[in-house]
Amino acid sequence: LLTAREEGKRAAEDRAKKQQSQAVVDLLRQQQAKELQDRGRRARERREADAARAATDKEALEQGQRQRADFILSQLGAESLQGIPGFESQTLADQLKTLETALRRQRTKTDRVPRAVPKPPRDPVEVQAEEREKAILAERVRILRDSPGMSEPDVMRQATERIDQRQFLLESDIRIKDLNAGGSQPPTGGPSQAQEPTSSDDDLSQARQMIQGLDPATARQELQTAGFSADEITRILGG
Repeated sequence: LLTAREEGKRAAEDRAKKQQSQAVVDLLRQQQAKELQDRGRRARERREADAARAATDKEALEQGQRQRADFILSQLGAESLQGIPGFESQTLADQLKTLETALRRQRTKTDRVPRAVPKPPRDPVEVQAEEREKAILAERVRILRDSPGMSEPDVMRQATERIDQRQFLLESDIRIKDLNAGGSQPPTGGPSQAQEPTSSDDDLSQARQMIQGLDPATARQELQTAGFSADEITRILGG
């Protein structure tokens, strides 16, 4: 009986030891599994962070390449793409390389062959029309600065009238000076009698039209600048 009890006790102790050993083994396995999961999670997070950073870097690189390509196109001109076969099918990086090569060739050609082609003389009528257009645009800016609420058609009409008026007064001044130069010589055999030139009725009528809308003081000043005499100014202003 005693032997049976001792054997039962040893068997129970053996079972307890086996259970304890199994528990330790299970705990170690759980720790190993958790460590593997943690390592896998950290590796996955690193890969995702690297992918996000690579995508950001790629986007920044492509944006810089597009800006560079746009700048080169502004230097070459859009028509330069017609001489590059297959340009549209190239990748952005290849397009940039192609454009940079074209820009270097253009600059090298420009530096190597200085352009010294004399410009042909321009038509005086064309030059005068261009100067008139520039003067009208400059006068438009002044009118808009003084009267910002004026409509665009009224601004252009007034600017055109002012420039045409100034041109007429300038031409009238030139004609009057020419008449002064031709009529200031004294008659042969008599005293020096410089005659004041008299403007034609057509000149007076045109001057009267050109000063419409101006106040009397400004109109008188413009007419004096143009070389009209006091009597002619009185006739023009008096209608």
